[in-house]
Amino acid sequence: MIKIVTAFIFSTLLSLAAFSQTIECVDELVVGSGSSIGRNSTLFNNEIYFVNAQFDLFRYNDNENSYDVVDDLELSFSNVFEVMSNEEAIFYFAGSFLQDVYFTDGNSGSERRVVAFDGEIEQASTLDLGLVVIESNFSDGLKNGYFIDNLGSDTTRIMSGVDNTQDFSISESRNIAIISRVDEEDFDGGVFFYDTSTGVALSDDEVIADATGAITEARGFTDHIFYRSGSSSFIYSHDTGSSQRVSVSNDDVKDTGETSDYLFLAFTFGSLERIEKATLSSREIAKDMSIFPEFSVLGDSIYYVNGGNIELHNGTRSSVFSADIGGNDNLLQVEFLNGQVHALVQSRPFSNDIYVLNEVDAVAEIIPDLSLPSSVDFHLVNESIIFTSTSPDKGLEFFRLFYEPSANNELISKRGISIFPNPVSDRLSIDIMNYSGTVRSYVISNIYGQSIWQDAFQSTIDVSGLYAGTYFISLLFDDQEVVTLKYSKQ
Repeated sequence: MIKIVTAFIFSTLLSLAAFSQTIECVDELVVGSGSSIGRNSTLFNNEIYFVNAQFDLFRYNDNENSYDVVDDLELSFSNVFEVMSNEEAIFYFAGSFLQDVYFTDGNSGSERRVVAFDGEIEQASTLDLGLVVIESNFSDGLKNGYFIDNLGSDTTRIMSGVDNTQDFSISESRNIAIISRVDEEDFDGGVFFYDTSTGVALSDDEVIADATGAITEARGFTDHIFYRSGSSSFIYSHDTGSSQRVSVSNDDVKDTGETSDYLFLAFTFGSLERIEKATLSSREIAKDMSIFPEFSVLGDSIYYVNGGNIELHNGTRSSVFSADIGGNDNLLQVEFLNGQVHALVQSRPFSNDIYVLNEVDAVAEIIPDLSLPSSVDFHLVNESIIFTSTSPDKGLEFFRLFYEPSANNELISKRGISIFPNPVSDRLSIDIMNYSGTVRSYVISNIYGQSIWQDAFQSTIDVSGLYAGTYFISLLFDDQEVVTLKYSKQ
């Protein structure tokens, strides 16, 4: 039950030298056309739900290394073309011309159609309490917005009859759904607000108490809303009930994210800016990103491609990981695996690559010979990264990226250090009786590599205050070696 993860030099948290990197094909699904399967997947209850051109909605269980059909709709000339989920429900869309929304909560027999549209689904996004869908009606060409709750039992139209709209964004803030649009002719905009908890459409001034004019663009954060009125940009705080003007780019917002202390916005043509939550002061942190920039949040840092390199920014400073990435590439997702950050980078227009961020040498090292297609998905499951690849001859393949102890890792196998119980609920015990070295101190870190606390060594540590999840405890010895063990808090 006790597994020693790695040993490492004092200057780094974990070292890949103690582990061998392994990529294996764990399953092949030889069905349908390789160009149209595996286009979208979602992780729900530690299972991967994915779409397929012939057999509709599938589910992959990595524990059992098996897949099964969740819903074979048996519709002529149709297929599931997208699937997405939140904490409580899975929504998937099917149809050839008139596209419908289906629902399941993951339990067998819960699959059902919840709404049939008279047009094409243009955009959709899951929120905490349900799903927002934007549909383009075939009869009049107008766009309508709908909200579907997490039970799949109630569908409400929240936006009606919008025409000549080029782009939408869907976000939320404190259970308020925010649909922001840009008109393709005069580049004017407008925002629709809907309270998903009460089922009530809201006006601009009901959401932004001190708004002085029409709101033309908005993006939601946990406790804040970024919006534009006239030629000015503002941040509204729910806690204070007031807005403050901020100085940011006038270009369209293309991506948003937040950490515990900062809000981040990426704008068309490559500008990335951060706003401090406490003071609402703004600052540009990058300007050489792609034309349509994206970034990814992990813990209290964001990761992005800038000037051909991968950068990390934690709100106060940036770290650069040297790489050779194209100027229009974007970082799509990051995951923390084996003590290092793994970044999925989209190399436009046809492929993706996975980079491992080496903090010691400040480089982003590409995993060679993957040849991932542009449709790849990336999920952290069972201490592995599961990703998909499609090809015309093999169909859909599931690959697992994981790490296992190297054969020459004798230092680890001979230390005889153990921790117990694992999982632990309150007090974690450390047994070093079979090792002659002296432990000076320990550090407890989360799965993102962030230090939770550190102290002088003691054989029993009270961890009752930690949330349930996976943690690392690193023991620093007098000889500067460090041994890190992984445990679960329940």
